[in-house]
Amino acid sequence: MSVRFPVYGGVNSVVIRVKNDFGLPLSNQLPALGSTSRALRVISSSWNSARNQLTVEVSGVPGADDEFGVWNPGQVSSVAGAVLTKQGNLRIEMPTEKDADYLHHTVVIHFGTP
Repeated sequence: MSVRFPVYGGVNSVVIRVKNDFGLPLSNQLPALGSTSRALRVISSSWNSARNQLTVEVSGVPGADDEFGVWNPGQVSSVAGAVLTKQGNLRIEMPTEKDADYLHHTVVIHFGTP
């Protein structure tokens, strides 16, 4: 899809309205200088061929709870490996393991009718 419009002097704006959009607004947090990182990291994400399931691989500190917002949580029908809160946030509780600095964890988000 392409859009053409004239650009004039001053402020120009293009507004594109999207229906049924979804997103996970994630931001990287740097550790304090000289400290070890303890933040949740997204390693990879992939959609299935039907585009109704998103698999997100994360890495985090064992036993840590991380929560972040979801853009348009009404699109989500169910989640495995995390919890979609009533506030529309995704809460990931990393498993507890004694001998690991970081663990990998899989979150699967399903869309459409459950």
